[in-house]
This record gives sequence, structure tokens and C-alpha cells, in this order.
Amino acid sequence: MDGQPFRKSQPVSWGCAHRGAANRHEPLASPLYAQLAGLPPVQLFVANNEQLLDDSIRLADALDSPRVEWRCNSYARYKR
Repeated sequence: MDGQPFRKSQPVSWGCAHRGAANRHEPLASPLYAQLAGLPPVQLFVANNEQLLDDSIRLADALDSPRVEWRCNSYARYKR
């Protein structure tokens, strides 16, 4: 690897492999598009230099809307 946890193209190709022909906005493909009301408390873990940071922030914002209890642990940087 080149010292980075992901290359920018990797999460996109992994998402395509995961969901197949399904629309990326399908709730089963991404919790960002799901009905989140009624979930139990959610724990998020994210490093502030990783590719999924923006998605983690968007998920935390989405959890606020139906008032789902959540907590996010943010780490200064990804370590191998």
C-alpha cells in the first residue's frame, strides 16, 4: 500500500460490488437513506483523516432527525 488506508477509487468500487445492480440510494444499500426512527443507541467510530468521515457525519446528522441516541468516537488519525 502507499501509506493511505484507502485509495479514492476503492470505496466506490467496493460499494458497487456490495450493492450489485441496486440503486445506491436504497436503504438496504446505505443507512443514510433508511428510516432511522426506532433504532437503539448507535455508536460510531471514525478517524478524522479517513475516506468515510463525511459519510459518518452525514449519518450522525440523519440520526438526529428522528432523535435516535448516538455517540461518535473520533480519532486524531488512522494508525496501521
